[in-house]
Amino acid sequence: MSRKRLWVTLLVSLAIAWGGLAATLGTGTTPKLGLDLQGGFAVVLKAPAEADRAVLDQAVEIMRQRIENLGSVQEPEISVQGESSILVQLPGVQDQQRALQAVGTTGELTFRPVLDQSIGGSPAFFDGTLPTPEEFLQPPVDEDPTEDPTDTTSTTTTTTTTTVAPDIPDNIDPETGLTIVDDPSQNAYLLGQDGFTFYLLGPAFLFGSDIEGAEAGFIGSVSAGWVVDPEFTDEGGTKFEDATAILTTFSPGDPRRSLAIVVDGEVVSAPQVAEELAPGEALDADVVYITVGGGEEQQDEAEDLATILRYGALPTTFERERVESVSASLGTDSLNAGLTAGAGGLILVGLALMLYYRALGLVAILGLSVFGSLLLTVISLMSRFQGVTLTLAGVTGIIVSIGITSDSYIVF
Repeated sequence: MSRKRLWVTLLVSLAIAWGGLAATLGTGTTPKLGLDLQGGFAVVLKAPAEADRAVLDQAVEIMRQRIENLGSVQEPEISVQGESSILVQLPGVQDQQRALQAVGTTGELTFRPVLDQSIGGSPAFFDGTLPTPEEFLQPPVDEDPTEDPTDTTSTTTTTTTTTVAPDIPDNIDPETGLTIVDDPSQNAYLLGQDGFTFYLLGPAFLFGSDIEGAEAGFIGSVSAGWVVDPEFTDEGGTKFEDATAILTTFSPGDPRRSLAIVVDGEVVSAPQVAEELAPGEALDADVVYITVGGGEEQQDEAEDLATILRYGALPTTFERERVESVSASLGTDSLNAGLTAGAGGLILVGLALMLYYRALGLVAILGLSVFGSLLLTVISLMSRFQGVTLTLAGVTGIIVSIGITSDSYIVF
């Protein structure tokens, strides 16, 4: 190969390496840092033993969609670990509690009739006469307007009622008066989100599967606040309207006119059907809102609830087995320490090459710069297009690889 051709090859190699690095950095494409370099947290979620791999894979996909919807997490790493665990790594997350709720909340949604409610204590502790679910589902029968008022014949109807006695059933916690294991097909004593309103709820009218989408928004009116607008399926909309047609048969102010919205065993809201609806009149499923409230916290709550409803419930429940948190400052310190060590090592290697090999040492240094530029460009592009993250171990590997490259110049 002629000397001219060698010079051309050298210049082209330098242009590709240095030009590629300059273009990459100029467009803002840099390596995405992992959990140990920019802070964040990792959590291991344990599934029941009977959960198979298909269930875990489905849960991973739902968790990833929820986390990506938060917007503040860079490239979440969510993967199945072992036979029944999921490892979630969230680098750069700011609101740890919100992210934990996003990945760990099952998101089981039900719409249930309110049979009774009380403040400060569960209805399970009080004596009282409550309707059975079967009686509740039978709306009051209007008197026949054509009936002769002089007719002395009367009919006695026996009404079946359930007396709630202080004897607490096995499925009720004797200290809190709340249902231990909630079965949506049965009555349940559940606590409201405010922490002091207790509800006795009937079997569910609708489930999360009856909703195909949800959006969070702010309504500016007399009762301004954040709401979630659920979009029902055709079948779900029919179920909802049938349910509200039953609720409107009860008088305004009667707890049984309320429809409780329950997420993971907690009553998020229990609004009453609008007073202007006549008995037996259904509420249009297209104008339904779940009211959350005003304020920044309520905005996050509304957006998270909409995300859970939009992507559906997790296929199984999970327990937090381990949570590890890395502060942002610790991650930055680790990155700076790694870069300082690498830079110091490269300077020493460069000085040794120049002192021992002189002009040939300069050739080795140019070769190292080409290798380092190409390596950084490839990592940056893989981070952008493949989601690869750079960890502290990766930084160590880069430094070692550059050292091996310098050694190759010496050997050959």
